[in-house]
Amino acid sequence: MNSVSSVRLPLPWRLAQLVRVLPEFRGRDRILTALLGSGSRLDACVAGTFGGGLRFEGNPAVDMNVLELVLLRFARPALAPVLDAALAPGAVFADVGANLGLYTLWGARLVGAQGRVHAFEPVPKVRACLARSVGLNGFGNVRIVAAGVGAEAGRTVLYQLPGASGVTSRYGENKQHGVEVDVTTLDAEFPHAAAPPDLVKVDVEGMEVEVLRGARRLLGGRTPPLLVLEANVPCFAASGTSYGELRWLLREAGGYELWALTPGGLHLEPPDASAPGSLNVLAARRDLPAHARVLERLARVRFARNMNA
Repeated sequence: MNSVSSVRLPLPWRLAQLVRVLPEFRGRDRILTALLGSGSRLDACVAGTFGGGLRFEGNPAVDMNVLELVLLRFARPALAPVLDAALAPGAVFADVGANLGLYTLWGARLVGAQGRVHAFEPVPKVRACLARSVGLNGFGNVRIVAAGVGAEAGRTVLYQLPGASGVTSRYGENKQHGVEVDVTTLDAEFPHAAAPPDLVKVDVEGMEVEVLRGARRLLGGRTPPLLVLEANVPCFAASGTSYGELRWLLREAGGYELWALTPGGLHLEPPDASAPGSLNVLAARRDLPAHARVLERLARVRFARNMNA
C-alpha cells in the first residue's frame, strides 16, 4: 500500500467531488457513478478532508465507504443539519453504527471539549479506521465503544459484504463473511447517573427496532433524546420487523412522533404510516422544549434527495 503522503486522487474522482456539490439534475447520479468507476483501480491509502477541515484516511479499494468521505470534500453530509440543530458545545451525542466516523467527527466538533461523543462500532477493522480518524483530528471527547447495540447485552454474528463496511448486518445475505461481536444496550450505556445523550443517530441496517427495545428506560426518562434513524424498508423486512413497529415503539416510549427529511423540508409522518417518507427519519416530542427548538430550527431546511451520506 502506498503511503498517504504520496497518493493523489485520480482526476475523475476530483471531478466527482465538484459534480457532487452541483444542484440535483437529471443524470447526475449516472455521471458520478461513471467518474468514480473510472478511478476504481486505485488501491492505496488516501488522505482527505471534509466539512471544512475534518480529516480522514482510508483505502477505497478495501472499503468503498471511503468514497463517501472523498465526495464530501466540498459538500455537507446529509444529516449534518440535524446534528447542527441538535448539538451545541457541552452536548452529548450517541452515534450508533459509527462506521468510519463521518458523523462521529462532525458531532465531536460541534459538542467541543466539554461535550461527549459515544461512538458504537463493533467490527474491529472498521473500528480501527474510526479510531485513526478520531486521532487525526485530535478529538479527546470521543469514546469509542467496541460493541454493537441491540435489545439486550450479549454476543451476535454480523455479516459483512466485502469492501462495503456500511452494509454490515446481522441479516446480511452473504453468510461467508461473519464476525462475532459484543452487543450492549443504550439503557446499559446510559444508566441513571450518566449524562444522557441529547441526540442519538442509529444506522444499523435493519436492527433499529432492536436498538429501541434496549432503550426503553432512556427514551421514557426525564430527558429523552432526539433520534435520527435510518428507515430502510428492505432491511426491516430482512430482520422481521417493520416501520410500523418502529413507530409503535417510539410512541409507547413517551409519545415520540416521526418526521421525514425531504427536499421540501420536514414532513410529519401520519400516525398510521406503513412506509417512511425518507430514508432517514427524525423522532422527537413536541411537548419537550429542547425538541421543539430543534424542530423549529429545521423547519426551513431542505434535505438532499439522496440521504446516503
